[in-house]
Amino acid sequence: SHHAAGSRSGDDPWNPYPIRGELQFSITDYGAVGDNKTVDTAAVQRAIDAAASAAATAGAGGGPAYVRVPPGGYLVGSLNLSSNVYLVLEKGGVLQGSSQPADYAFDWEQWNVVQAFGAANTGIIAPKEGEMGGELRGSMWQMIAGWNSEDHCFIQKNWHGVNNCSADCRPMNLLLVDSTNISIISVRIMDSAFWTQTFRRCTNVLERGVHVEGATQYGNNDGLDIE
Repeated sequence: SHHAAGSRSGDDPWNPYPIRGELQFSITDYGAVGDNKTVDTAAVQRAIDAAASAAATAGAGGGPAYVRVPPGGYLVGSLNLSSNVYLVLEKGGVLQGSSQPADYAFDWEQWNVVQAFGAANTGIIAPKEGEMGGELRGSMWQMIAGWNSEDHCFIQKNWHGVNNCSADCRPMNLLLVDSTNISIISVRIMDSAFWTQTFRRCTNVLERGVHVEGATQYGNNDGLDIE
């Protein structure tokens, strides 16, 4: 049964390792193409939703469920993580944030490549603890309009006014709000068009072996923000 296969008795309830059991869902089984052109948001979200449903059905001691991102470049925007679901970025697997506002949620406050609101026991991890997995990559390079030679910095594209956005209107790579027991382990989080990782009113956040990278000439792509 799912319950027996995924049983984690004796482990920390929010420890995602070792990955084992039947509750594993590959995004390609749900229609993700991974050619860096096709917008794969809906397909990846279907896999996340299927994993969340399976984890909920398995109940206490039966989860978590894992959504696997195999090698390829998957163009996405506004993916919603759920409780008891981990994104597993395999080596060579890249979730590439779109540079088009239409590929994100209508609400500009949800312009994030990956996000979660009120989730528990979730995160983005490599297949094996301690071995670097894949990437969550933003659209920083696609959001550059030019170069300011006076200030020696990039001029950024901005979606100001789109869907009534009045703030700094660029997508973050990762936003988690009111969430707990979060694991970000052995992955690369790169080239965010705005803040790279934001944890707002979250508890029990574990980051280990994470490679964060941006450009100092590109304003406001902070590596980590805690609010």
